[in-house]
Amino acid sequence: MPLIKATLQEIEENYYELFDMQFDHVARLFLENAPMAVLRCLCVRR
Repeated sequence: MPLIKATLQEIEENYYELFDMQFDHVARLFLENAPMAVLRCLCVRR
């Protein structure tokens, strides 16, 4: 989980615009290849 958290933080801090533009594609990749990343995204408090 710490690696997933660090990776998602890296995406948010440095690649958010790209992530936002490709959200559907990235979400599908996460669901297929890294379902724990999806769970981590859902657990983040804003």
